[in-house]
Amino acid sequence: MDDTTSSEFTPEFEEVRSYDRSTPGQLVETRERIDLQTGQTVAGQVAFFTTGPGQSKVLTRHVVYFSWDVVDYEVEYTPGLIVVAGEMTIGLPWNSAGIARTTDVNGSDLPSERVFVDTPTLICAGKHYGEQRYL
Repeated sequence: MDDTTSSEFTPEFEEVRSYDRSTPGQLVETRERIDLQTGQTVAGQVAFFTTGPGQSKVLTRHVVYFSWDVVDYEVEYTPGLIVVAGEMTIGLPWNSAGIARTTDVNGSDLPSERVFVDTPTLICAGKHYGEQRYL
């Protein structure tokens, strides 16, 4: 058995999420990673979703920034990645496919495209804070 004392874990960063629902049919999620020593935002992302019937949630554009809100690159999904289906049943997957176009805002990399195929499955749904878990 190890008799050395273990120090308590001290986090270096905190992730803060905020949501803007002011535009009907749209949700904007902002995530910021904050350095707890300096209080500065060191990384983050802004994700744009459309919301539809049955409260489906479709990711349409995702902007990532680094170093105090300086935008680094942008990804646009066509036709959009279905993150939450309008009607979900535990164990029943839904499909989402399209093209992800990545643009380097700084111009240091050429734009790129990739095909994505996603088949998430709801594995449980809880009532605690609207908890949902996906495969």
